[in-house]
Amino acid sequence: MTKRVDTKKRTRNTKNMSLSDVDRLRFSLYVANDSLLWLFIQSRLLQVFLLLSSIAESVT
Repeated sequence: MTKRVDTKKRTRNTKNMSLSDVDRLRFSLYVANDSLLWLFIQSRLLQVFLLLSSIAESVT
């Protein structure tokens, strides 16, 4: 069990030396996607709120 973990750590360290830039790029893309999705959700919520408020104003 412990030997398997050791070999995995060794291979992962050797891979990280060559893939660090790729991992960094992938992480930044993931963060950008997440923030864009959050901005989209926020704008949608704002649109719904404005629509509801205009409907309420027209009713009253």
